[in-house]
Amino acid sequence: MLGRWILPALVVMGILQGHTVRAKPGTFFTTGSITDKWLPTGIIASFTAISTKTECESVCSKNLECNGYAINILEKKCVLYNVKPGGTKPVQYNGYNLYILKRTEEDGYYVYGTDYIKLMIERQTPVIASKICAQDGGHLVSVNNKKLNNMLYNMMVKHNIWTAIIGVSDLESEGDWKYADGSSLSYTNWDWNGFWPRKDLDCAVITITPEGSWRHASCWTLDYYFCQIPMF
Repeated sequence: MLGRWILPALVVMGILQGHTVRAKPGTFFTTGSITDKWLPTGIIASFTAISTKTECESVCSKNLECNGYAINILEKKCVLYNVKPGGTKPVQYNGYNLYILKRTEEDGYYVYGTDYIKLMIERQTPVIASKICAQDGGHLVSVNNKKLNNMLYNMMVKHNIWTAIIGVSDLESEGDWKYADGSSLSYTNWDWNGFWPRKDLDCAVITITPEGSWRHASCWTLDYYFCQIPMF
């Protein structure tokens, strides 16, 4: 009976001492929008007597489920999270600062605010592309300002891609273009004046023209596409 417990005990001791578990790769980061905030859901564990960001991050890095943590230095509390895209949004909790394990650009994830933008190097129709983005917790990109539009354009130039699907369509009502979430457009960059008269072009692509202009496209045409994935 004693032998049954020796190996588990040694493993636990090693984990606590930080010797048997290799830390996950990646960088934890925070932004102003998640300062003095934490997540009320997705908690894996919480610890007391941890008084520094370095200690809290070290504990998280050695937990295979942990991809975020909140630290309250004054109260010496550390909370570990399994953060899921599109889950509960951070809420105000003075004294806590939230840190998220950032996905890497090497894997195609580029940070935009508290979202990731990913150029998908595979050709799909907008309908299928939307479903694939959803599998990663996101949606086809909602281009709502020039800064984001320029970011997409630069990614296309880097990969020598001429057009890519964005989350803009008038499928529900002809001429009434909306984002993937159903909200009205707050920014446009069409490469013509007025709406295209053809009723069979209900989706949109961004192009590699110098201004990254948009064009109408068939919703059944295969093309590359951009996913927008929230960090939490």
